[in-house]
Amino acid sequence: MTWQALAVDPSVAAAAFAAWSAPACTGLRTRPARLGERPSVAVAIATAVPVHHRSDAAWTDLDSHPDTGAMRSATIALHPDHWRDLADAAQTALLVHEIGHALGLAHAVHRQTVMHPGLRDHVTLFDDDQHAVCTLFPRSARPAEPPDRPLLVVLALVLALIVARAGQGQPRAQCAAATKPSRTG
Repeated sequence: MTWQALAVDPSVAAAAFAAWSAPACTGLRTRPARLGERPSVAVAIATAVPVHHRSDAAWTDLDSHPDTGAMRSATIALHPDHWRDLADAAQTALLVHEIGHALGLAHAVHRQTVMHPGLRDHVTLFDDDQHAVCTLFPRSARPAEPPDRPLLVVLALVLALIVARAGQGQPRAQCAAATKPSRTG
């Protein structure tokens, strides 16, 4: 999952995203989006606050696939007045909570969880939070790390050599024999 933080301290955003990747049971991995790459999750301070969010410190909007419901992207909007008044720990905790929504989690009943509504300063996932992220993104679903680029180049060269030699072998000779005109007559 890629993310981008606009007008937000990148270290605060990185810590918040890392909290969801930390449990050993999850395959979820997050990283900042590269230049020109569309992030899965965008975090920004809201430029306009909708009426129904005036008292909210933040809110998350999801764009999901109409048939499968799978998240395509999420936008976490931070209320400018609330965000500026929070200490770094509270900002990180707020982002951890909102990222949980971006992952598809609803509010939780237990007060210890990061998904319980309301502002708090802790960013460590409670057992319920860990269970949720590990259920949605199990470790077995972690994609394999891509091989090193030099290895890919070597594999491509070996494949090209195999294909070139195969083109010089028996099947080509059979094709040539089949196209020769016959001398019957």
